[in-house]
This record gives sequence, structure tokens and C-alpha cells, in this order.
Amino acid sequence: MDTRFIGWIAGCLILLAVLLQLKRQWAARTAKGVSPWLYVGTALGNAGFVAHGALAGDAVIALTSGALVLTSLTGAGLWALHHRRETSGTTGEAGRPRKGVPIGR
Repeated sequence: MDTRFIGWIAGCLILLAVLLQLKRQWAARTAKGVSPWLYVGTALGNAGFVAHGALAGDAVIALTSGALVLTSLTGAGLWALHHRRETSGTTGEAGRPRKGVPIGR
């Protein structure tokens, strides 16, 4: 059995878990309960795994870690967007925009 198969399954499961969290954070429209350091740490850690995978010639590690870097950066962007809305006073209950208040102001 090719052991890379195990690596692909593991990488896809982690990626799925992170994508589901991002979907949940997007739907909730809030940054509450999520630390930005989660995204910073996972982006930097996975960037290290990309380098390791590339240097070791392991495409499984390099590609799945690269995908996780992208999801971490997306998560950080979502966190920043929701945090900015929450701290600027343009959101009402559950992080939804208040009526009559344009998004982004």
C-alpha cells in the first residue's frame, strides 16, 4: 500500500475541518470566540510544512499544507472583516448589519 494515500486522506480531513469552520464563521458574521492568532499560527506553521515538503520532495505535505496556508489567510481576512464591523458599531445583533448603515463604514 502506498503510504501517500494516508497523507492525502489526513490532509483532506484537516482541510475539510478548517473549511467548515470558515463557513461557520462566514455565516455567523462575527469574530467573537475566534482568536486571530489561530490563523496566524496555522499559516506560519503550514508555511513551514510547505517548505519541508518541497525540500523533502513530498508533494502530499507541500500541497495540503499550501491549501491550509490559503485557508488560514482566508480565515484571518474574515476575522479582520468581522472584527472591523463589530468595533466600528455598524453591526446589530448576531453581527448582522444594522438597518440603514452601509457595510464598510
